[in-house]
Amino acid sequence: MNGDTDARGLYDYIWSHALISDETHSAMLENCLPKRGKKCNHIESAAGTEMGSLDFYSIYSPLCFDSKSPKKVKRNAGYDPCESDYVHSYLNLPAVQKALHANTTKLPYTWELCSDLIRSWIYGPSTMFPIYRRLMATGLQILLFSGDQDAVVSVTATRYSLKAMNLTVIKPWHLWQDGTKEVGGYKVVYDGLTFATVRGAGHQVPQFQPRRAFALLQMFLANNHY
Repeated sequence: MNGDTDARGLYDYIWSHALISDETHSAMLENCLPKRGKKCNHIESAAGTEMGSLDFYSIYSPLCFDSKSPKKVKRNAGYDPCESDYVHSYLNLPAVQKALHANTTKLPYTWELCSDLIRSWIYGPSTMFPIYRRLMATGLQILLFSGDQDAVVSVTATRYSLKAMNLTVIKPWHLWQDGTKEVGGYKVVYDGLTFATVRGAGHQVPQFQPRRAFALLQMFLANNHY
């Protein structure tokens, strides 16, 4: 959302969730911010060693170690960590590609979800602030939501970004419920923008918490976001 606050948000998120040591966190703040120093890569590598194998898109979810194993990883509330492996296998089936009119040139490599073949991407705005402000200036109401188990676009980083935007608070931080007596998450309403967290969700919120995602969107579309 904003380059100046995203890195600090990531470092603080993984530290506050007890994934790295105090010493590594302090070293990150000293050597990686506001600009990446010479030691930053080494420190981030040390942080990775401390954290071990985690799914950064959902830090508390199980990993998929072998999607072909008969002893599948136990699913967590309907979430299957091997799902992307199934999709990869399916979309590389010749019959499926033929039905989709894909790979008609018979490329000598398989389809990948995120390919690193194209390395010439140069357009990457450092901040989304101008776009948000432009949309808000039209009177459009924006809903920004984030799973609280997502470290890739962490709640912490988003909160830092919103603070930097210096928006007017209409209704301060408060809980919201998912249609049951359970807490669905928390939200704060600004003038033109509502930010909500979704409790127990990873990066793809509806995939991890479908009931809460549906309830949140229902409330927003019904203009019941205050």
